[in-house]
Amino acid sequence: MSNLSATSDDTFRRSSGPGQATVQTATASASAAVGFEAEWETACDSALRAMDLSQTPDLLMVFVDSRFAGHYDEIITHLREQTGARHLIGASGQSVIGSSLEAEEGSAIAVLGLSLPDAELTPIAIDPQSMPDDLFSPVQEGPEVWLLFSNPFTIMTDQLVSHLQ
Repeated sequence: MSNLSATSDDTFRRSSGPGQATVQTATASASAAVGFEAEWETACDSALRAMDLSQTPDLLMVFVDSRFAGHYDEIITHLREQTGARHLIGASGQSVIGSSLEAEEGSAIAVLGLSLPDAELTPIAIDPQSMPDDLFSPVQEGPEVWLLFSNPFTIMTDQLVSHLQ
């Protein structure tokens, strides 16, 4: 079952069920889903099957349950191969949230694919133990949006924020 709605600004929204959503405008699109499975590969594939991947994502955001910690590298490789995403970023946690659903008791992987034509994306990996003064120098020239994922127990938040100012 799929719910489809259109707004006056040519934005289309569709939900195929709990934990799934797709939004498309004239120039950009987003599709998200959650795979609630005990095995990491099945969870990835379940989420990807529920998504609209008709356009190769420029950015794939992935949120992985910590129960899959031993498979993070495999998950990243699998998602890159299956989607062809230009960039992949994400985080892990003890609970994964998707469109109107949350997995607290069981394992899950949430995936958000974004097609962003003409967007300039620059992912940066930050070592929480060492943040040099020139950390953000490759992107000092006017980024309009920052997405930061960090572990509040290991990152030096004050130092990180001072680099952004």
